[in-house]
Amino acid sequence: MTPSQPLPPVDPLDAAPPSRLPAAWGRSDKIVLICGIAAAILAVIYHSILTTAKIPWAQRWILAFPLHWSWLLPLAIAMLADMQSRTRWILALVVYGVALPALSALSLIPLGNLPPVEQRASMVGYELMGTTVLTAMLGFILLPLISAFDSRQPLGNYPQVFRAAWRIAVQGVLAGALSMCVLTLIYLGAKMFAMIGMTFLESLFGETVFWLAAMPVAFAVTLIGIQRRPQLATVLQRSWLTLSAWMLPLASVLGVTFAVALLAQLAFGLRAGTLSAGVLIGFSGVWIKLVNATWQDGGDTAPFGPRLQRVLRWSLYCLLPLAGLALYNVGVRVDQYGWTVSRIWAAFAALLAVIYSLGYLCAALRATRFHAILARTNYVAAFAAIGVLTALNTSLFDPRRITAESQTQRLIDGRLPLEDFEFGLLRSQTDQYGRDALQRLAAGAANERDPRIAELAKRSLAGEYISDSDRRPKVRAMPAMTVFPAGRTVPDDWWPAVEGDYFSDVDGCIDMANRPDAATKPPHCSVIFADLSGTGREDLILYVPAVSRPRIAEIFRVFTKNKAGTWERSGTLARADGIEGFDGFDVAAAKTDDGAPPDEGVSALSARIAAGAVRTAPRTDRDLLIGNTRLQLQ
Repeated sequence: MTPSQPLPPVDPLDAAPPSRLPAAWGRSDKIVLICGIAAAILAVIYHSILTTAKIPWAQRWILAFPLHWSWLLPLAIAMLADMQSRTRWILALVVYGVALPALSALSLIPLGNLPPVEQRASMVGYELMGTTVLTAMLGFILLPLISAFDSRQPLGNYPQVFRAAWRIAVQGVLAGALSMCVLTLIYLGAKMFAMIGMTFLESLFGETVFWLAAMPVAFAVTLIGIQRRPQLATVLQRSWLTLSAWMLPLASVLGVTFAVALLAQLAFGLRAGTLSAGVLIGFSGVWIKLVNATWQDGGDTAPFGPRLQRVLRWSLYCLLPLAGLALYNVGVRVDQYGWTVSRIWAAFAALLAVIYSLGYLCAALRATRFHAILARTNYVAAFAAIGVLTALNTSLFDPRRITAESQTQRLIDGRLPLEDFEFGLLRSQTDQYGRDALQRLAAGAANERDPRIAELAKRSLAGEYISDSDRRPKVRAMPAMTVFPAGRTVPDDWWPAVEGDYFSDVDGCIDMANRPDAATKPPHCSVIFADLSGTGREDLILYVPAVSRPRIAEIFRVFTKNKAGTWERSGTLARADGIEGFDGFDVAAAKTDDGAPPDEGVSALSARIAAGAVRTAPRTDRDLLIGNTRLQLQ
């Protein structure tokens, strides 16, 4: 190549110096490693205290404080290891070392003393799981706010908060995944050594103490490697956000189309069908996430042109109806069935979706301040989440307490049928709050409604399982049924016997008879008098068609009087071509004997029974004899 010839273009990747890890460990690396080792030591100590029969304290809340302190403080310090501000460090130590562990511990004060040592594992699994999840959510939301905190402008540095939130999330996920890869590699190596008789390393994986010590250290080591390459998290964050932003047009089309279709159905009086709050909350959450992935920290990051951005902003008008409808559906379910832990979380999620959608609607209406209003909305939603989670992490608003009090009061008031009240779940899944509610029932709080409730509550407190037959009424009223031959009367002693001893067979008949439209429909179930044995003895066949809501399978039960003169179930009839499926009433596919479809809401077999098209027929198959043993085809 002569000097006069131009130089060939150089690839920027070839020109860039090779990326090498720093040779010396920096201050943040040492902090992360110390946090990992400290978390491992504290976890082992806590485990030994929990599994020791004699401990110097017996209150749950005292034991809960070191639990959250042992993992929350080291993890938070490790994720914030590169902070330089003294004010931020003091704030982080106060929040993660004192405030959050104390808040979680105080929420357990009403739960009383520890159970015996053999029951402590279940105590940690149930009673501490809820407060641990709430504390983890609070801690994650507060991490970026503390990382970017500036006393001079607490809410004025949204881009830094946004980048800190995604950096912490990406680093945490990567460190968690890589630490599991490291432990998996060690486990495979242990298996290899075990094949040649060296089983010491393999036996470690069966010890709880090993996992408690290995997990924090592995997480810390992998986090150091990730934090030493800050460009890795930045590239992954930007790439993921930019790629997922391309789904925003699709989400906008689906959301707008659904909102318009639902409005049209309601406007023309069409049935909207069953609306699921969970689906609406999930879709709204994805839509909100894609909006943030598109406009990110307010810079020129949207991968779309001005026109498409304008259309996407306009589509946010339909986000509020979806979030509001989800919140309304949760309210309807609470009004119908009372509060449960899952409905409390659903209400929390729907409330956040409404806050986001209101703010994003304001941003769409004011395009010149779109990014600023998005930032303010995200701040408001974050602080609203912190406030609600803090309230839920107190004994006053504990979801378990709200659930226990709501369900118990509905039972006392008569709004909740006794057969739908779950004594066992109240005792086991709402902890001391549920046991307190059972004590209230056992003391006679619901005696005016049904004296049996006090007895059932006492049995549940004693650890006895309360079955469906214990909770249901002794004899429920017989619903209207189609009888064949027409004009025959069902024996008076048949229904009490069937409903008393075989109540699961008639649950479908009673459920369908209690539907709001039951008065305008023909009877759902049928009773057939027939001589199936050919001996002149009449059997009664109960026919229950299959329906999808409530989920009821098709059944044919044969009842016969025994020698004592009482009715008992003697067998089951089955179709030769299989049972009727769970596809609702088989109206569209089936016809009556004259070729005409049956009435709406009536199964094909019910229509034939009402028309009198019932007869018996001899069996056409043969039995198999092996010596004197007769085998019949069923």
